[in-house]
Amino acid sequence: MVWMVLLKILFYQLLLIAVIVLILKALLDRQLIDAAIQDIGFLPLAGDLPKADKIEIVTFRPLKPETQKKISQAVCKKFNKELPVETRQDKKIRGGIFIRIGPVHIDFTLHSRLKTIGLAK
Repeated sequence: MVWMVLLKILFYQLLLIAVIVLILKALLDRQLIDAAIQDIGFLPLAGDLPKADKIEIVTFRPLKPETQKKISQAVCKKFNKELPVETRQDKKIRGGIFIRIGPVHIDFTLHSRLKTIGLAK
């Protein structure tokens, strides 16, 4: 009887840990996306950017329309050029966002961060 109670306690503890991990991952994902949008404003003006015909966005989860609009507005403001946005999802990035505007790449993915510190290949 005691082992049943202990098993239930263990189950609820594991469930709580899983929920906390999911919440922390969602917060980190949001923070990486916001940082990438902010980083667009710090990009140098690239002379070869007119070659860009679209904004490519890769995310772990589906991108909210308002976030997609923020990215498009930031690019338009920075380069005085409105470009169509193409989005796709890739589970390999584990979180965050990767933005490609022609030859310019903005990599705020969780995978690249983990790779930098040696925790991913």
